[in-house]
Amino acid sequence: MLEPWLKALHWDDLANIHLDVCYCRHCFIQTVNEKIASQMVTSIEDLDRLAKVDELLNAAAARLEGAKNILFDFCYERSSEQETDS
Repeated sequence: MLEPWLKALHWDDLANIHLDVCYCRHCFIQTVNEKIASQMVTSIEDLDRLAKVDELLNAAAARLEGAKNILFDFCYERSSEQETDS
């Protein structure tokens, strides 16, 4: 009974978005590290801006993870309630 609820509420879409954001952050960090190593980014202001982007991507991933957990718990509880009612 859990699967229909998860499907209906697009949990898998949410999980995919979460993975995409995490992958985007990973690629972003790699690119920034490469730019720093090649000294293409040298100013403190630029580094501060890039750090802010990383913070925002990390926060977005954390919020998506929280949303996934809440939605899963909701669906699990709902599924359990329906099984006990039957």
